[in-house]
Amino acid sequence: MTKLGDAKTLGGVGSILLLIPGVSIVGYILILIASKYISDELGDKSIFDNMLYAVIAGIVGGVAAAFIIFTGAVFGMFTFALSAITGVIGGLAVAWIGLIVSSIFIRRAYDTMAAKLDVGTFKIAGLFYLLGAILVIVLVVFVLLFVAAIL
Repeated sequence: MTKLGDAKTLGGVGSILLLIPGVSIVGYILILIASKYISDELGDKSIFDNMLYAVIAGIVGGVAAAFIIFTGAVFGMFTFALSAITGVIGGLAVAWIGLIVSSIFIRRAYDTMAAKLDVGTFKIAGLFYLLGAILVIVLVVFVLLFVAAIL
């Protein structure tokens, strides 16, 4: 099997594993390996670099968001509940920004793959990643409105 065939298999399995919460990190690793194979095969280092930046931005955004939410919760125990609410809102905002930055790098990598491999599906997938990252805040707002209506 060629490296591109291996990349297709690894990327497909990695994409499926991304949907499973406990093993999603394995999915990210498999997708990184697949993008490395594609990058090496096409001789374009920017594909792997952009995918690596996307993973780093996602991890940094997630860790920063968790830290902000945790800090808000701790301060919320000693002060008014406003600190906890501010921590949650701030953490979600930081996670959203990290997701958008990550999706921009994913789109760059997928656009390069689409152009070099002449597979338009990569371009569409990159666009969907970016749109999904930008529009995820709408879902969060709807969930908050739903919770507020219940309360």
